[in-house]
Amino acid sequence: MRRRIVLSLLLLLPACGDPAPERVGVVVSGLPSRAAELAADALADDAAPPFELTVVRRDPISADTALAVAEMLAADARVLAVIGHSNSAASLAASQVYNQAGLVQIAPTTTAVAYGAAGPYSFRMVPGDDRQAAFIADHGQTGWPPASRIAIVYVNDDYGRSFYRELRPRLDDVVFEGIYSEQSDSAFLAGLARQLGEAQPDLLIWLGRPVPLRVAMAYLRDALPAMRTICGDACDNDAVYANRDQAFTGLRFVRFTDPAADNDAMSAFRRAYQEVAGAPPSSEAILTYDAVVVIAAAFGDGMRDRRRVRDYLHSLGRSRPPVAGLGGEVAFDEAGNLLRDYLLADVAAGGTVPVPVVLR
Repeated sequence: MRRRIVLSLLLLLPACGDPAPERVGVVVSGLPSRAAELAADALADDAAPPFELTVVRRDPISADTALAVAEMLAADARVLAVIGHSNSAASLAASQVYNQAGLVQIAPTTTAVAYGAAGPYSFRMVPGDDRQAAFIADHGQTGWPPASRIAIVYVNDDYGRSFYRELRPRLDDVVFEGIYSEQSDSAFLAGLARQLGEAQPDLLIWLGRPVPLRVAMAYLRDALPAMRTICGDACDNDAVYANRDQAFTGLRFVRFTDPAADNDAMSAFRRAYQEVAGAPPSSEAILTYDAVVVIAAAFGDGMRDRRRVRDYLHSLGRSRPPVAGLGGEVAFDEAGNLLRDYLLADVAAGGTVPVPVVLR
């Protein structure tokens, strides 16, 4: 294989005497970073221009760590683009460094509204939370069936606060509002779940990560067996797809792609990803793969400096056609957002099941 990967902070694979190719930084969750490597392998097989991946494996990645990693990548003149980071707080923090350095950043799953104004070098593979909030509010209040008593719980970080600010004004009949932090222990989360149970909602909207939700759901299954739970895109996560011990069975969540899509390209990717990651792919993996494909397309069109890579991305869907990815066509709006449809999925005992409806 012609692909070369530099595992920064873990392992450096030196070049082998060839002229030094361009580099692409990859700063995403542990397993989805494997998708970047698969993309680089596939592109090498297709005789794409050679490039290296600088893969940083550190999950979760805090805002402070994100700044340090961003400075390291920005200081390497061979790095012409970065794919990451793994959450909104990290992406927002790092975007300051990347824009100052004139270095393209493509965030696969960052949805915080503020990221859309981070700067001209900031792109993302998904829309912002203002659109997702409207989608969830509409679905929660008009379908599934309509809810009359709604609870909201959100994580106290850039992702959760942004999402909550966009969602709350769109909801009526809210009977409980809760907040937790990434440092909240199981005792705090169990107490939060008890308070939630006392409010007797018929719908819980969870704007946070799946691991804390798992603690809450363990209590709420007995306390509120008829309550429905919908989680935002943060639950489009390896842990939810794995659903060990059936912990997430009954959960509905928002996602940006369907990893089980019935086409040859996605089928081949699923097989390859399962082999190297030992788990089914999430949207982060698919969108990370597509981000590598887009950057490689820029290299293939001769964009071999940071500014030209940025200009190439801005041209997609305008003076250039969109790039075809696993998750759909890739083209960005003026703010660097990729506007796509939202999908829904239910977690069942036998696996994740697509909900047969697509709302915008």
